[in-house]
Amino acid sequence: MGANTGQYVNGTSSASENPEYIFNSCGEHIVSLTAIDSLGCDSIYTDTVIIYELPIPNFTTNNVCEGNPTCVNDLSQYNQNNNCFGFPINTWQWEIIDNNGVNVYSNTDYSSINFCDTLSPLCDSSTISFDYEIALTLTDTYGCSNSTSKTTTIYCQPIADFDSSGVCIDSPNGGTKYFNNTSSPQSGMTWKWYFGDGDSSSTINPTHTYSNTGIYNVTLILIGPNCNDTTTHQVEVWENATITHIDTNILCFGDNSGSIDITIYGGIAPFIFLWSGPNGFSSSTEDINNLFAGTYYLQVLDNNGCLSYDTIIITENNLITGTSLIDTCDTYNWNGQTI
Repeated sequence: MGANTGQYVNGTSSASENPEYIFNSCGEHIVSLTAIDSLGCDSIYTDTVIIYELPIPNFTTNNVCEGNPTCVNDLSQYNQNNNCFGFPINTWQWEIIDNNGVNVYSNTDYSSINFCDTLSPLCDSSTISFDYEIALTLTDTYGCSNSTSKTTTIYCQPIADFDSSGVCIDSPNGGTKYFNNTSSPQSGMTWKWYFGDGDSSSTINPTHTYSNTGIYNVTLILIGPNCNDTTTHQVEVWENATITHIDTNILCFGDNSGSIDITIYGGIAPFIFLWSGPNGFSSSTEDINNLFAGTYYLQVLDNNGCLSYDTIIITENNLITGTSLIDTCDTYNWNGQTI
């Protein structure tokens, strides 16, 4: 047995009494043993050693998205060549090991089978995929064993989602919606937004301005390395409240007889009213009375958070001034009154 046919192992050599040797190939190998005694006499024994072919493990598998089964197709065989043959396969030992070294699947079969198993990776918002090692060990009827392994990848199933709260067509949003992308995961993904009004975007957190009130079907498509997800939410663009008013101006100069009667159209009740005016005036009622002349400012907040504004001026008649040259008492008629 020389270097061309194999190698000695475990510290043994051709001079060892009980050598260990690994042949490079299967088949018949002639082995000679020469024994030499202390007097120099020798004897040679020659025999044939048969090295059987190991079973040949092989299989195919597929990378899948989370939630889908990982399938294994066995392609193992043994060598039936007369010059270098193996024995029929007796057992197929399957193992699936996660990237933490934990065995998540183990099974021994006594015939070639194809099987599927749904693996459960610990996906989170920052994880794109998990790798698993699929190992196969074959043992033939002679007791010879051989193993192989392959890596399969489970891609975390992305979940597309976003904040679909509505916006006001006027203040404070001006019809502009900031889309907060809450999809998971976000690393390594690409995006396609359809805003429901003909416009689209491919940014992760787009901002879009709507021109009209209404309900829009907004679609987000999350595109991962191998897995995609799509979601559609309705986004409403609300109408702001419209303010109308009836004003009562002041007849006599300096009086506080003015009033403002408010009527609201549109918007969503309940409403919050915030008034401000001259001389530190403030009120939170819808209608206001006993007003002095001046400029009054109204802010109306509806239940959607939409703001409407109005400015109203209460006027008064001018102060009547004059002089008198009367130095004797007499009777005068002023505005239907005798003085």
